[in-house]
Amino acid sequence: MISEASRRRPMGSAWRQGASPRPWPWRPGRPTAIGFDVIRHTVLLSFKGVDDAIVDNAISELRGLPALIPEIQSYTVDRDLGLVEGNATIVITADFASADDYETYSGHPEHVRVVTDSIKPSATGLALWY
Repeated sequence: MISEASRRRPMGSAWRQGASPRPWPWRPGRPTAIGFDVIRHTVLLSFKGVDDAIVDNAISELRGLPALIPEIQSYTVDRDLGLVEGNATIVITADFASADDYETYSGHPEHVRVVTDSIKPSATGLALWY
């Protein structure tokens, strides 16, 4: 049974780590591993009817970007577990300190190359959130 105190308690790793006394969720910032009030860029990619090697290559290429683009503060690339039919295949979450840092990432030659070579030819769906 869930206690009344736990129902009132905000959830999330930032709260558990004592990072902020503010209630969950709030705007404009969102909790991240690096703190609050960052630009968070989330991408959902779908690869339907595509060989697993192509998806694995895209994931590998994406995971290499933080080493090449210092403006990225936090970056995760994960593959869907396949538990629900119709979910996106890959989720990317990237945090940036400013809109300028995001713009640098977005236009960076390595990011453009990965999108052009590993994602656009094979992805069947795309959803972006900022």
